[in-house]
Amino acid sequence: MYNFEVIGVNNSNWDKYIQSAILYDFHHTSSFHKIERGEGVEPLLFIAEKEGEYIAFPLMIVPIPNTSYYDAASVYGYGGPVSSSPFEKMSDG
Repeated sequence: MYNFEVIGVNNSNWDKYIQSAILYDFHHTSSFHKIERGEGVEPLLFIAEKEGEYIAFPLMIVPIPNTSYYDAASVYGYGGPVSSSPFEKMSDG
């Protein structure tokens, strides 16, 4: 069973997850998300973890004007998920 966690950009575990991934770049870091944070925008790291392996996905939670809804997007379309192991290894459910 997977454990799910969502952490904010000021949580030091954000960069611990990112830096321990098998592949990442600066677009995934908390520093990049802090710089690109706008008014009302909340950077969050979504994590699914199972038996010490994880997939983490940094997203910007952006309010949609004139609605009560939000969008979840990567900064400038960069980013995407990172993982502690190859994705095919984690696909067994």
